[in-house]
Amino acid sequence: MHNEKSIFWILINSCLVLVLMGGLIGVGTLLRFSNTIVSSRTITVSGEGKTSIAPDLATISFSVISQGSSAVDIQKINTTKINRAITFVKDHGIKDTDIKTTGYNLYPSYRYDKNNGQSSISGYEITQTVTVKIRDLSTIGTIIGGLPTAGINQIGSLNYSIENPEAQRAQARVQAFARARDKAREMAAENGVSLLRVLTFSEFTGGNPGPIFYAAMEKGMDSATAPAPNIETGSQEVTIDVSVTYEIR
Repeated sequence: MHNEKSIFWILINSCLVLVLMGGLIGVGTLLRFSNTIVSSRTITVSGEGKTSIAPDLATISFSVISQGSSAVDIQKINTTKINRAITFVKDHGIKDTDIKTTGYNLYPSYRYDKNNGQSSISGYEITQTVTVKIRDLSTIGTIIGGLPTAGINQIGSLNYSIENPEAQRAQARVQAFARARDKAREMAAENGVSLLRVLTFSEFTGGNPGPIFYAAMEKGMDSATAPAPNIETGSQEVTIDVSVTYEIR
């Protein structure tokens, strides 16, 4: 009889333990589920952060354009001039990895004969283009001013950029979220509510560095008189806008 009572109470206790464990698991599940439900009491605020970024990389393209009656002859002329220009930029600190041929075009010029209504090749024109990256921005004016002397008769756009802009963007991001947080606190205080957790947030970036153009030099210009221009790098303002949704109580 004593053994039967002991077994009975053991079973009762075991059932109670199982019920308690099930209850705890259920409570934990409910809490996790409740955290995933978006509260109907929310406030959404925005914040803006700005920072100025100075460019650290310049990219320019330059070309040699030659015309003549012989395709072979103008190829030789062009090759000599473009090689001289590449040597020139290397002498001013440009590495091989920052020099790239981005265009090579040879095509005929045609002459139309009104007497027989036919066209014939009157000559050839060749254009070879090279793009270089300039990391020492203090040499930009010297390089641009010296390229015509090296034989270059066309210079394309000058484009400034940031090689690694994320560090500067991070400053604007911190500022934007701080302003959004301060705004949310002020609005909550004015309306007698309290901020709880952050439900959602997003970011929008604007004002990325864009190209700054340098006027192209025309064919046939007097390279001996080409001046070394003063090139101003300036700065680019990067703006980050954020939106944050808070749960309120």
